[in-house]
Amino acid sequence: MSVRMLIVGFGLLAPAWMAAVGCSPGGPPQEPTVLVKGKLTNAGQPLSVPANLAAQKGARPVLSFIRVGDGAQANFSAPAITEPDGRFEARVPKGKYRIAVQQTYAGPAEQKLLSKFDPRNSPILREVTGEGQEINIDLGNPQGP
Repeated sequence: MSVRMLIVGFGLLAPAWMAAVGCSPGGPPQEPTVLVKGKLTNAGQPLSVPANLAAQKGARPVLSFIRVGDGAQANFSAPAITEPDGRFEARVPKGKYRIAVQQTYAGPAEQKLLSKFDPRNSPILREVTGEGQEINIDLGNPQGP
């Protein structure tokens, strides 16, 4: 075998070998994710967005699932944009999360969102335990039922 054939062969086999042993260019292996669904409300009602902005995703509340505690992906974060009725979906690894709620458009009734539910201060803590789990969040009772 020539040196050139060895180099080409190694170049073709190296990615498969790295995948088999868990090496990846982006860092440590990723944890499997599960789909969580839920609804974001305030006193049982979806957060209000003016009718002329309701179709724009940027005006709707955005949830951020921020992993807390130890784990393979301790710094993991995933966004979820709510639908006009407050429903949301996110794919996250199992674990404990602080859930931040932010809204680009904030009318007078929603001004309290600016810091109370931001990524550092949000009192919303939930544990994701499995596929299809329902996580309902009412800002009037952020700790949940």
